[in-house]
Amino acid sequence: MHSFAPGALAWLGTLTVHSTVLLAVAWVLTRLRINDPVREAVWKAAMLGALVTASVQFAIGVEPFGGHLVSVATEPARPVIAPAPATVGAERIAVPDAPEPVDWRFLVLLAAASAAALALLVDGLEALRLRRRLATREHCSDPIVVAALDRVRRSIGVSTKVRLSVSQQLATPIAFGVLRPEICLPEAVGERLDAAQLDGLLAHEIAHLQHRDPLWLRVFATLTSLFPWQPLFRLGRREFQRVSEFRCDADAAELASSVSVASCLVEVAGWVGTGDASLSAMSAGMAANPSMLERRVDRLLDEPRGRRVRPIWLVPVLTCLLASVTLAMPGFTATPLPRAASRGASLIDVLSELDDECADLAKSFTALQRDLAGVELDEATVRVVAALAYRLNQLDQRRIDLRIRILESLGGARRLEHEARRK
Repeated sequence: MHSFAPGALAWLGTLTVHSTVLLAVAWVLTRLRINDPVREAVWKAAMLGALVTASVQFAIGVEPFGGHLVSVATEPARPVIAPAPATVGAERIAVPDAPEPVDWRFLVLLAAASAAALALLVDGLEALRLRRRLATREHCSDPIVVAALDRVRRSIGVSTKVRLSVSQQLATPIAFGVLRPEICLPEAVGERLDAAQLDGLLAHEIAHLQHRDPLWLRVFATLTSLFPWQPLFRLGRREFQRVSEFRCDADAAELASSVSVASCLVEVAGWVGTGDASLSAMSAGMAANPSMLERRVDRLLDEPRGRRVRPIWLVPVLTCLLASVTLAMPGFTATPLPRAASRGASLIDVLSELDDECADLAKSFTALQRDLAGVELDEATVRVVAALAYRLNQLDQRRIDLRIRILESLGGARRLEHEARRK
């Protein structure tokens, strides 16, 4: 895990920087006078583009504009030579190993994983809450609503079967499901709305399913939970949901009249009262966010209707364009793994350092012998000094043997590498 931490933290840092830049650019672009489908494609590309650019830059090892920030902030680990066990007489005294220092990058990665796990837990509880609310739903048998759904599907040209259900636990209609698309309505919708309003409501929900908005909302909610320290992901999800509601309102207005859709919005918003986080995060609802009601009604009544382009191809194109700016975007990089040549050079440096330490130790012992030359020593002290000299000689001999073995191993490895290259 410690070896995995630098690379993972570098990727997370790069993702944070890239998502900040891309989502900020998306926010600026969507303030311009562009239509809703293009605005929606920009937000999708910005949300997913950060994952692409960060992964590409990390995978191919592009030199980031911001420099090797992780490498600069982290000093390379110095090799630690464990001391040999000391002896007193015939008994060996075990020398405890030095504790391995904790990498700060591991602690930061652990904190990020804990925050993501907590956010995912909260998100999972919201999903469970919605599932429980939908557990009591029943198949819609109202002939008025069923006939309206068939009529809207034929008018829009939707061949996919859409399940229709009702629930006492819902105050607003919602659309959910990818493989099994479904629209769940509050009870007695057919009695509360007239035919034009009902067509507008169903056309709005079918538009959500056509554009796979429940799937996109689920993906963006997961991104927000996985990276809770990036508040711009919340902004991107909220803006996408806002634009998707505008787009579905316009789609519904092409089938029904703008006045019918606007009056339907006002009516359904009166049922909801306040928004529901679980509905907005897990599904697409016509009035899951009543705070947008005034703006949506104004757009329906004021903006002219016309042929609207649906640039689905803009999502992959914009994602590729955003990914292409990886070469110019700042990022982080992990401390590079040493190659064979660098490992050999580091071992030689360690051996040279060990030689210097042993030479300093021999000088210190020689100085000690000089100091004791004019002092009258008892027999026990003389034995201790002699034993120390013997052990120093053994240590030096082991150092020489170890040095020879390491150099021979490095030479053999280099010969094998040279032969492999020749082949």
